[in-house]
Amino acid sequence: MLTYKFACFQDLSNKSTCADKMADTDEDVISSTEQNCNIIENELIVLYQRCQNNRKSSRQIRNAAKLFLEEVDPNEKRLKQHSVLFPWFFIVTCSAVVIGVLLLNDDVYRLATSSWRKSLIKVLPVFDWASLHSVQCLIHNPLSKNGMRELQLKNCEVCTNIRKVSVLEDHTAGELIDQFIDRDEPVLVHRVASLQPSISVQELTELFVDNDLMSIYTGCEFESNLPSHEVRNQRALLMGIRDGRIYSYYARWRNCFAEAAKLFRQVYRRPEYIPASVELSPSNWVFICSEFTDRRTLEMPVQDEFMVLAQLLGSMELALTPREPCKGNCTQIKATLNQGDTLLLTDFFYDLEYITCTSDTSITVGLVGKIDL
Repeated sequence: MLTYKFACFQDLSNKSTCADKMADTDEDVISSTEQNCNIIENELIVLYQRCQNNRKSSRQIRNAAKLFLEEVDPNEKRLKQHSVLFPWFFIVTCSAVVIGVLLLNDDVYRLATSSWRKSLIKVLPVFDWASLHSVQCLIHNPLSKNGMRELQLKNCEVCTNIRKVSVLEDHTAGELIDQFIDRDEPVLVHRVASLQPSISVQELTELFVDNDLMSIYTGCEFESNLPSHEVRNQRALLMGIRDGRIYSYYARWRNCFAEAAKLFRQVYRRPEYIPASVELSPSNWVFICSEFTDRRTLEMPVQDEFMVLAQLLGSMELALTPREPCKGNCTQIKATLNQGDTLLLTDFFYDLEYITCTSDTSITVGLVGKIDL
């Protein structure tokens, strides 16, 4: 029809011909519409007869033909959607306002935050949500390097000359420690005076089990050689040790809650020689082992730009393995932390592993941090 109208505008001299053409076109459209309606009507009649032959009730037939017989009004459909969404929007808005008003009260706010915190702690053994705190991106970006330096083959020249861990005395560490960190070279500081002279498993048990505030918090990333259904966290482990039911074991956990980590810092102090450019994480790790005869080499979970291992009791054997592409150029280094020693290293050249104790008792503290380059 539009074609004929366009043709008419091109030939304005012949007005009668244009009028005849448009009239013929309108008649064709009307006739084709009537034919389509007749076809649809016939199909509906056939469908109705089939439904009757299949012994369908009149109500079932009406429901089946509802979409064909009802006239759909877009405005009416939009109004129905709004009528459904409005009550929900009203309920959510009113609930948010009521909760906000209630939380203005100090007592209600403290009760709500306490209940929320306890609920999160209960969920922690099932889902370790605390580890999300250190995640920089919840959605992985393959193009992002997260500010980490890339280890290249040309960097391996530094670690080719490292055959053992350098040892410094406590009184000279403050002057030389920056040089080792700048070269990404591990260094062991001997007999740190600021560390606790000694701590026993009994004192550790009193802190984690008998302290009312510490007993609220569950450690994160707990792992041990004992069955998880028997020992699920550090409190169960320490109580079993105190009762005499557990005597051969190794375990480690992270004090991920700020209050728990702060209380645990009672047993050690930050070494004075750690540079001001290092920002330590508020959380801390605990490694404990006693008379575990099955000697095992385990991956050190304390992995970050800067790591500190402080030996509070007994000793711990360590293995520093070069990373790719330096494995062929650099050699594996082994070191032993004795009571009072501290190991400092970066994560640039080496992967760190530790070996479970085979005799006596060992207690080690692990700290991590970032270097402000």
